[in-house]
Amino acid sequence: MRGIKVLRNLVTAMMCSMAYAWTAQCQAFEADDLIDSGQSESSYLPEGLLASEVMTTLFAQPQVSDIRTVTYNHRSAPAGTLGIILWGGQEKLGPSGYLNQLTPYTGLTVQAPLNLHQMVVNPGWPGGTGVQTMGGRIGINIHSQSIAQNMAARGGLGTVVLGYNFKAADRIKPFTRLQNKLRYFFEMKVPRSYVLGQGVTQVVAYFNFVDVVHNQAIWYGFNAFDSRGLAHLSTVGPESVMWDLGTNLPIVHSTFGYSHNFGTTDFGSQSFLWWTFGGFRPFSMTVSGSQLANAIRSIKLRYPALANRLSDNPADYELRHFNFNPEIYTPNAAHFAHIGVTERNLRIDWIH
Repeated sequence: MRGIKVLRNLVTAMMCSMAYAWTAQCQAFEADDLIDSGQSESSYLPEGLLASEVMTTLFAQPQVSDIRTVTYNHRSAPAGTLGIILWGGQEKLGPSGYLNQLTPYTGLTVQAPLNLHQMVVNPGWPGGTGVQTMGGRIGINIHSQSIAQNMAARGGLGTVVLGYNFKAADRIKPFTRLQNKLRYFFEMKVPRSYVLGQGVTQVVAYFNFVDVVHNQAIWYGFNAFDSRGLAHLSTVGPESVMWDLGTNLPIVHSTFGYSHNFGTTDFGSQSFLWWTFGGFRPFSMTVSGSQLANAIRSIKLRYPALANRLSDNPADYELRHFNFNPEIYTPNAAHFAHIGVTERNLRIDWIH
């Protein structure tokens, strides 16, 4: 029965993602599991491997029993440890607030004792920035007005990431063969996305690769959600290269369901979305050595100064970090952005 439900949900999610009208069937699907309490049911359906391929799981999202052990303010978690990080040194995550403070926005219900499952910036602010954990699920709520000082100090960005740094002993060079692949999989729902003016909400999944020959890092992102929708996607393209001012590194962006040169969306995966949805949907994408090589060429074309600072050989690139990155943007306090997300079952697989 569980397998039938997972298959049904995958088919329905794919049909709804292609529909411009929100049909009654889609509406019922979104209502199912709108509010959940942390019970895990994964729809992870990896594609079949070739006879010559092996799949190694590099990371599988653990259960969290105490949110205080995984939450950090403006600093990374220790290597080998999953971390939920609010970036910005002014407003900080702290005391737990109250029951249902975030649930209407993230769709995740947490249980008592609340101090084990929820941390917020302002304990009395309904819908203010905060994070939740319940078993294998993590809720993230980002509200621009509740972290106004952080955003002003960060060029208008409001960011809470679920991140992981590999220990030195666990780092791999995944692309010793061009056909090797890394898969990034997660399930997500976005019950809340609201903007005013030039506000933006988005969710991007990232790898961080380092060229060990030149000690040069790059971000490799997979766009899952952006409130600006297809109009923005058609302007910047489903595959693009830009510069991250915060880390001073180049970023490669590909897009679920729309990319081919920089990544491949797995069969059964949800494509890029820009409207809210209350039921979990699976997102699964791979990048191969050949696709990394395509991206490196594009970076060099966009930023010629990097021509001699990035290796052309994908085998020289080491996987150092990955993160799940809900984020908001406002150019100033006159604009507004708010996103609520719950994710589960994040995993990173190496196919070699």
